[in-house]
Amino acid sequence: VTIASGGNGNVRMTIKGNGNIGIGTSNPTQNLEVVGNVKAMAFISNTNTYPDYVFEKGYSLMPLAELEGFIAREGHLPKIASADDVKESGGVNISQLQLQLLEKIEELTLHTLAQQRLIEAQQQQTKTLKAELQQLKKSLN
Repeated sequence: VTIASGGNGNVRMTIKGNGNIGIGTSNPTQNLEVVGNVKAMAFISNTNTYPDYVFEKGYSLMPLAELEGFIAREGHLPKIASADDVKESGGVNISQLQLQLLEKIEELTLHTLAQQRLIEAQQQQTKTLKAELQQLKKSLN
């Protein structure tokens, strides 16, 4: 079934025999294919996995030096498709990308917390060293 708009032949909607529905296309290749913008109040993704595994004990967080090398070598983040991959495949799975991005945010959070602990330890060490230096100066005078 194809629905065209008023006489100019522009395809508005197509329902194929295989169940694929197209809006703005006469040959949808997906369950729902829209050629144009989509506006919605919300999108709900059904998924059984969520990247909170990043916070579990034993999760292997890539060291920052290794991450830096990967980015320099590959030009993108690990487990995230490159621009060339997206171009070659013709698009990106938004639900999958959202989960991958959340994983990266959680990993960044762990790196930030580790850096904060290091900063605090260094601040304490600096404070201790300053106090020792003051004691040494007093002893010399």
